[in-house]
Amino acid sequence: MTDNNRFDIIIITHNHCDLTLQCIKSVYESDIVSDFSITLVDNASTDDTIIQVGKYYPEVQIIQNKDNVGYAAAVNIGVKNSDYHFVIVSNNDVIFSKGSLQDMTDYLAAHPEAGVVGPQQQYADKSWQYSYGSLPGFKLGLKNLFFVSTCNRLIRKIFWKIFKIDRNTKSVGYVDGAVLAINKDAFDAIGGFDEDYFFYTEEADFCCRLRKNGYNVVFNPKIIVTHLRGGGSGPSGLDETRIPMFIKSKSIYCKKHLSGLEAKCYFLSEFIHNSILFIINKIIMIFLRGELKLKLKKKLGIIKSLCQNWKSQINGRK
Repeated sequence: MTDNNRFDIIIITHNHCDLTLQCIKSVYESDIVSDFSITLVDNASTDDTIIQVGKYYPEVQIIQNKDNVGYAAAVNIGVKNSDYHFVIVSNNDVIFSKGSLQDMTDYLAAHPEAGVVGPQQQYADKSWQYSYGSLPGFKLGLKNLFFVSTCNRLIRKIFWKIFKIDRNTKSVGYVDGAVLAINKDAFDAIGGFDEDYFFYTEEADFCCRLRKNGYNVVFNPKIIVTHLRGGGSGPSGLDETRIPMFIKSKSIYCKKHLSGLEAKCYFLSEFIHNSILFIINKIIMIFLRGELKLKLKKKLGIIKSLCQNWKSQINGRK
């Protein structure tokens, strides 16, 4: 391997010490051939993450932020601190499989046109997990409105392993931000992540700007990692407390990349989509009892909140 194959693994943390230690352990067990280093960017954890990482992995460089500056800003801090040609940015709830880290950077080295590569993510039980998608906009709104996106996800969730769905590397709108292998030259060329995003949609914005600057955004399903995706039971792993932040991030993206008309159409299609979902689930709940009814009731609360927040965007309220 040449020096250009050296890379830095940047893990973004905010509490959850056990997950962070597990993530670092998986890095060392992933059979990396190239020279590499690990940098931990900690967003003001209030548990003993820093102490425990320093105790068990003293070689890991730790950058400790005094405040939770958000995911995008933490990524920028970590990447700008790196002198390596490639960086892999990761959530701390990721477990890397053998060969996954090396395969991602080897792909970048072999394909200089690729600005970023994302792997296929799976849950702890090895079931399919959403790993890439279309960029926000009216086309995505239509896909959601007519349940094309829902059907695509359902098909992959059920038949992913049986029919070997999504087994070929391809160019996509964006790759999920839980794990991103990034060409640092491309990162620097577009000025890194946009820090107007605190959490959610920052990876879509990043990938959009890479594409506008001539770089490819690649989903490589031959590389598989485990993502212990947290959060509630609603769409996109949301709970009601995070929905305003989620919708706000979509609004920021639309203001930066879409015309006013397309943004309004996107907001409207999402509002109608979630309104239909609410009605369907409300009818289903009539026939449920016990724990299933309670789970659906929680889901309905999330969908209702989504409807309210999308409606606010249509009406121009922040």
